[in-house]
Amino acid sequence: MDYTAMIEDLEIQISMLPIGYISKKNINGNVYHYQQWAENGKVKSKYIKKGELERMESQIAKRKALEKQLKELKSEKKKHIEVVPYVPHKEKYKTNVVFGTALQDMGEAVRGLAMRDCIKQLMNYLNSPEVDKVCVLYGLRRTGKTTLIRQALLNMPKIQLDRCAYIKIIKSNTMKELAEDLQALYDKKVRYVFIEDISNVSDFVESASVLSDVFAATGMKMVLSGQEPLSFWQSVHGELYERAVMIHTTYISYREHSLLMNDDDLDRYIEYGGVLGNDRPKFGESVGKNNEAADIDIDNEIKAVCHNFLSGILTREVISKKSGASSKTFIWDRRKEKQSQPRLHTVPYNRKIINLIKDLDYIAECPVERMNDTVEDIEEFLFLQPGRKYLNSKKLIGECFKELKVDTISEADKSTIIKDILEEIRNSILKDIVLIETCRGISKRYRAFRLRLPEGSFDMVVYDTEKNECTVFEIVNAKEIQQKHYRNLVDENKIRELENRFGKVTSKYILYRGEDYFEDDKIMYMNIENYLKQL
Repeated sequence: MDYTAMIEDLEIQISMLPIGYISKKNINGNVYHYQQWAENGKVKSKYIKKGELERMESQIAKRKALEKQLKELKSEKKKHIEVVPYVPHKEKYKTNVVFGTALQDMGEAVRGLAMRDCIKQLMNYLNSPEVDKVCVLYGLRRTGKTTLIRQALLNMPKIQLDRCAYIKIIKSNTMKELAEDLQALYDKKVRYVFIEDISNVSDFVESASVLSDVFAATGMKMVLSGQEPLSFWQSVHGELYERAVMIHTTYISYREHSLLMNDDDLDRYIEYGGVLGNDRPKFGESVGKNNEAADIDIDNEIKAVCHNFLSGILTREVISKKSGASSKTFIWDRRKEKQSQPRLHTVPYNRKIINLIKDLDYIAECPVERMNDTVEDIEEFLFLQPGRKYLNSKKLIGECFKELKVDTISEADKSTIIKDILEEIRNSILKDIVLIETCRGISKRYRAFRLRLPEGSFDMVVYDTEKNECTVFEIVNAKEIQQKHYRNLVDENKIRELENRFGKVTSKYILYRGEDYFEDDKIMYMNIENYLKQL
């Protein structure tokens, strides 16, 4: 009996099932269920939705049964002394390979969960007759790559699943070992392979073409995923150039996030949006193996983008106004430095790193038009994960205070200013969300952009390139509308200048947090959550 192989197989199956136990809490007469487990000496818990309770109970029970079986098997192994050294037979794999009923269990683990929009791209690749290309699930951490693989397994017909294998890579694996296992699987008529954490392979970047040129070329469909997007970026610009179907997972729209997380809270999406799961996101992750320099460069460039963004909303004049009477005692007033008031300096960008973090799906160019040549041409970026902009900008406020030489103001004033600045950051991010989701939701016939004016801006203009007409939007993070929110929309001179460039204005909208209604057919008020969900 091959105890070693059986133990490895059980350990893999166990690792794919939820840990811990289910507890009940009675709150105001209602019973709530939680998954609880110990991690690093601390008890953690996660709420279980009603529709998921039965599946969770079944999976935890199965894990406990397998753990008991594993314990018995290890005990049994100790009783047997192998007289003849163990020689791996041809089905002994060098990587962690799973197939058969274990694949069905992997699929069942995600049954009932909402699916990412990009599941369609993944299934199209698996069912396409095209050969020579691998499929890369490409994105930052916690954007659903593992769940996508399991949902693909769940959606595969049995005839495909019977010819399918899943491989979990560990850091000690090499491309040579993986290639040998793939060849063995190919000989067993396996034609669909999902390889997770492939970026753990030490020589993946240098040897990735063997996957496309040898195995994909013979008809094997291969789906690759991992936690190090830089490794994939290097591969698709090198060994896998034009031989990879890229499925980007980093960008998760408000509509999709709302569906996946069963959470319509737009404020939470603004502050934490972009990652899946119930834990608060951590955005300082590594992008590639042994690439500390690249991590530092990327962190610094994201910091530069957020710093330059803050320079437009955090000035000493703004601080002076918001701090009220206390501003009379500011150091710069006492030193009579009004003629040379310090401002946040603009950080120059490293174009090479900017282009890299655009490719890694951190940011995208903000589509901006200027009303005329008198408007300053300022480069702007949109974050594909809004929470990344919010958290990084929030961290920089203290540094900006020091740069502006106002860090010695009273704590009460500082607290008030920080609260107001965070609100400004949220307002700006909301406008970014609407713009990027509109750009991605409209057809090629239309162009959506921010229009900079000599004073202020139109938050969004959608231009119909065929009819030469446009719709103009103001975006307000409030339930109540004030005159300042729509003054651009009723400014006849600004509208006339807009029409001179982009044709007749057919509609004017205010997107806000309140209810839909119309005002004399001049301005239409639309709930912003509803607007985003319709895209």
